[in-house]
Amino acid sequence: VTGFLEALKSRFTIYNLEPTAADWIAWAIQKQEVPVAFIGAVKNNPDLIERWEPSREIENVPTPRGLYKGAVAVNGASETMRALILSGFIGDGPAIEISGYMSLVDKLPTISQIERNPHGIDIPGRPDIRYMAAMSIKRHLAPNNADNLSAYVERLGAEYTPVLWADCDDELRNTAAYSKYIISSIVVWICF
Repeated sequence: VTGFLEALKSRFTIYNLEPTAADWIAWAIQKQEVPVAFIGAVKNNPDLIERWEPSREIENVPTPRGLYKGAVAVNGASETMRALILSGFIGDGPAIEISGYMSLVDKLPTISQIERNPHGIDIPGRPDIRYMAAMSIKRHLAPNNADNLSAYVERLGAEYTPVLWADCDDELRNTAAYSKYIISSIVVWICF
């Protein structure tokens, strides 16, 4: 927007904000209505937020607001409807990309499968899918399932366990699984 007179402009508070994927992800993690797979898609391609350009076309581009609205709209939608729904919020290309990513994530084991057999469930090969698995598990982590869920996350790789335990509450800090994590982290730092 240009052409404001100083007398009018001085009545506003003006900020220049640069949205980042990291900020959006940290915010979206707190929102239960945002599917973890959607957050993983943005983490996988931060350019969705950081490199968007306004368009003169009558088609939305991915913005932090559009991504949030799209995430809420596709929460629980069928795989075949995701891209169609998302395209109205963020445009066709990004909608297809995020929908495809979410379809890959749909193939991950469920929390109940991991709780029952943390050492026998297959581990995803892609690092971004592993991160998404750790984030999904974090949302379901509780004192009564911490041992099994943390055992699975440990199998994902050492770089994913901090994701599980970051910002956990006192109740989780009093579990044997958390103590094991802290002890192993100390050993890593001492050896490093």
